[in-house]
Amino acid sequence: MDTKAVSLYKNISILILTLMSPCLLVDEVTASMGSPFIYRSAIMFNLLILALLSLQSSKKWNFSKDQKTILIYFVLAIGYYFILGITVYPGTGFTTKTPVKNLIMGIFIFVIINKQGFNLKRLSDLFVNLAFILSLLAVMQYALYYYDLIELERYILKSYSPGDYRYLGIGGFIDPDYMTGNIYRVESFWREPSRFAQFLQVPLFIAIYRFINKRVFGNMVVLTIIAVAFVLTYSVANYFSFIIALILFFSISRKDTLGNIKVFRRMVSLASIVVLVYLLTSFFTYTNTYKYQASKQVLEKRTSKQLVNRIERFVFASSVLDVSIFGDPTIRLNWDRNPSAIGMLFIWGGIPGVLLSFAYSRIFYSLVIRSMRKSRYSIIYAGSIAFFIAFNWYGSYFDTYFIFIMAFLSSYSRNESRYLISDPLT
Repeated sequence: MDTKAVSLYKNISILILTLMSPCLLVDEVTASMGSPFIYRSAIMFNLLILALLSLQSSKKWNFSKDQKTILIYFVLAIGYYFILGITVYPGTGFTTKTPVKNLIMGIFIFVIINKQGFNLKRLSDLFVNLAFILSLLAVMQYALYYYDLIELERYILKSYSPGDYRYLGIGGFIDPDYMTGNIYRVESFWREPSRFAQFLQVPLFIAIYRFINKRVFGNMVVLTIIAVAFVLTYSVANYFSFIIALILFFSISRKDTLGNIKVFRRMVSLASIVVLVYLLTSFFTYTNTYKYQASKQVLEKRTSKQLVNRIERFVFASSVLDVSIFGDPTIRLNWDRNPSAIGMLFIWGGIPGVLLSFAYSRIFYSLVIRSMRKSRYSIIYAGSIAFFIAFNWYGSYFDTYFIFIMAFLSSYSRNESRYLISDPLT
């Protein structure tokens, strides 16, 4: 078992990746300090050293069958994008460094987390605490700005969309496009509010699990603050995914967490599904309206029109297949907005890129569904589904945060199946 100091260093090294793109915190800090490439290379090199030390000190590779399969697809994807980078991409002004670099770091994370003696409890504690601190700062900033108690600074971005500006306070950035009077969408230090909401999904479900299993004041405070920050993102896609994940949880999870009487468990489960389906349809109806002057009704976004718009973006992105089955990075010069996670795959790597990303995602989420049926952590796995639904609306299959979630939760599943943990999340 690692000492507390060594464990803390490893966990910080891992969680730094969750604060990289689409989070702008690491990118902006490193850009302000000079050459971002040097600092990002140092982060990657640090993970390499930790992974090598983990392999050296472990008597055997401690991966589950699903994890080994995911890693095989990672290696295949790295090889594929490396070949694309030296064949298709030269002369286009684009590179495949992002998928190659992020997938390599993903392998390092898997190796470090799966080392014998690695303390998952400490990692989960630090992960939730990180989400809590970011949420607390964001909520404080929102309240102070709403009541005109603080002024925000104008900040020029240096990494993502250089030259654009955001307002900046103690709680992160504020995109002027998402402000109406004293009301705005909370985004912390992320590119935009929906990406911050995605980040909060898994910590939010962990906080729910902790409060259900240990109703103490501290757990209630953590849950409340993260939930409030999640709500203040005003991300309709994440709201929908949260509700859908709960429906799946009550449909397929272990029912012994709902009570000891079999009939009661089934009644609670069925009633919860009915209520959530009603809430889902009602919420869609509400968000499907639009009032330009309704500053307090920020959720009224013409949802059906936005859905059609997202489909149109995907169709536009998939049109690269008319040029090449290997994608066409130059099409990114002609778009205005993100074409969805799957659309990005078509652009990055064409059909082979889509198939490779679907392969490792399918393995992981098959594991998640199986785990939801029998695990005490069913609600946590539901959080990863909530994240994935919203992530497909606006995300990238190469995000280091997505890769971290796969390593993190697959390790919990592995340890639980081998009876290596009792209840580390409470």
